[in-house]
Amino acid sequence: MTQQPRLIRMALVGAGAAGTALARELADDRVPGARLAAVCDNPGRADALAAACGAAVAVFTDYEAMLAAGCCDAVVVATPHRLHVEQSRLALDHGMHVFCEKPAGIAVATVRPLVAAAARAGLHYVVNFNRRILPEYQALHRLVRDGRIGTLRRICWTSTNWLRTQDYFDSSSWRGTWAGEGGGVLLNQCPHMLDMWQWVCGMPTSLLAEVAFGKYHAIEVEDEVTAFATYASGATGLFLASTGEYPGSDRIELCGDRGRAVLEHNRLVTETLVTELGSFIRDSTGFSAPAVEREEIAFTERPDIVGGLLCNFVAALRGEAALLVPGSEAVASLELANAMLLSQWLGETVDLPLDGERYARLLGERIAASRPREVQTSRVLNLQQSLRL
Repeated sequence: MTQQPRLIRMALVGAGAAGTALARELADDRVPGARLAAVCDNPGRADALAAACGAAVAVFTDYEAMLAAGCCDAVVVATPHRLHVEQSRLALDHGMHVFCEKPAGIAVATVRPLVAAAARAGLHYVVNFNRRILPEYQALHRLVRDGRIGTLRRICWTSTNWLRTQDYFDSSSWRGTWAGEGGGVLLNQCPHMLDMWQWVCGMPTSLLAEVAFGKYHAIEVEDEVTAFATYASGATGLFLASTGEYPGSDRIELCGDRGRAVLEHNRLVTETLVTELGSFIRDSTGFSAPAVEREEIAFTERPDIVGGLLCNFVAALRGEAALLVPGSEAVASLELANAMLLSQWLGETVDLPLDGERYARLLGERIAASRPREVQTSRVLNLQQSLRL
């Protein structure tokens, strides 16, 4: 008889909005092959979440005690950003796999050694870039990989449908601060889109950014970004993000020498040229234009965006699937975010790969001057309400 893969015991640290959503996925049996074994947070939050998730969930208020208790095989890290690297590293040191909420950390200089440590230990380290499970992004990734629109020439990625109220930032003392979040829209809302950018288009070689801090909100960090990217191929890219715009846009336009692809409102439109554009420009006359073959696909299937990547993580631990987000790709989106902020601070174009130590020093200065928000009543927000997909 074939032996069945064992049930993966998952522990959660951080019972805030993201942690609560992931805990419910596990408790409600929406993650095959796994169960929620333990939660860790302050006593009020941990007890409340454990009670909501079932009697078999152990409660801890000391993270290292939970790791030492031998009650779990893997840890979900869903705490404020500044704690992600330290808590992920502690779990790896205890021989546990890590599923970390985005971002991996606040500075690439600390995340790069973490990824290397996981690889040396033979442990899975995954960041929750859950848009990779969406069929429209998978289709866009295949389209570029397979050369459907040829070599990329221009990329325009608009991600401005992240409206946040002042009340959102005032819900927790760490929100909207350098010490608590390590950044704003780039570190909180847009890691998913930055991951998609590098996954689909690859990494640029330089970035020049115009970044606004507290333009629309009473916060320390950035709430609007316009960044210009240059690629080794000569392609250029434009990335726009905001938490102060409505209705905003979630639109991707990719132009290559064989056509164009536009993804918006879960609809992918591909316009493919019947001839390569460079040769047409050289060989044609007057106002002529090449013939175009148009294809439009509407993606109506909506997988579980909250727990989908966690399902993939558990399946990989059980030997049933390959990781959609291997640890080696955890750094790229954070590097893009760090580079945009560094470009604004320096007032110049920044080369990639990023000088992580230089960025960390300048970020450290801002963290040292940062002040926690004054919060009358800290509360857990409903993460589902933030998803406009």
